[in-house]
Amino acid sequence: MVSVLSSLRVLFLCSLAGLVPATAPAIASAAQLTGGTAARDPAIVWQRAIAADDTEVLASMLAEHPRAGLVETTASNGKTALMVAAKAADLDLARDLVASGAQIDAVTVTGGTAMMFAALGERVDVALWLHEHGARTDAVGSNGWTAVTIAAARGFAPMLQWLLSVDAPAASIDVYGYTPLMRAVENGHEDTTAILLEAGAESLDHQDEFGNTALHHAARSNRDDLVALLLAAGANETITNRDGQGPYGSD
Repeated sequence: MVSVLSSLRVLFLCSLAGLVPATAPAIASAAQLTGGTAARDPAIVWQRAIAADDTEVLASMLAEHPRAGLVETTASNGKTALMVAAKAADLDLARDLVASGAQIDAVTVTGGTAMMFAALGERVDVALWLHEHGARTDAVGSNGWTAVTIAAARGFAPMLQWLLSVDAPAASIDVYGYTPLMRAVENGHEDTTAILLEAGAESLDHQDEFGNTALHHAARSNRDDLVALLLAAGANETITNRDGQGPYGSD
């Protein structure tokens, strides 16, 4: 149950950055996307394809209407076709979109970027290509999440390792006072926790909005493996939260 709740929490926080739809798309299939009045308006078909994460329709529309300026058209939340391609790991579509004028660092209304969508899709090759074409790795969504936060929270070790290798910030703080390390610990990901610690996470003893540290989260989840990792890295066992409790409970 804990893992399910953690996954739901991650999805909710990703939705705040515009990375996943907060509700199910109104359009569920390519057939629906191209039916009725929408079939006569390329921009409407394009927007609905973005909302439905339909890379096939987007690729088809781009080929059929190369001069229609579709790459500048976004979904109502600012989500772009490039973000869809990045999350789906459709590198061919990403290349075609950028060649047609798509902006690498366009943002959703909540600050989501194509790089964040690539992190969500866990495809390092797409993230690398975006980076080579100027995409930022340090963009911050309205919820305080970065590409590093996403990779850490979802347990995507290869993506996290790559992001850190290109100097993406590892110590960002989200709106709840959590760092990427704390998100990795909270969601029980030993691999991404270890990666952040090996990278020398400067925020080892950072406290969230309730005064809890990563060690608090690990201990209260009964994750002895994560507790051991944090202690080995030098986590402070004496820090208390707002309720005066140490990592292991009441002092």
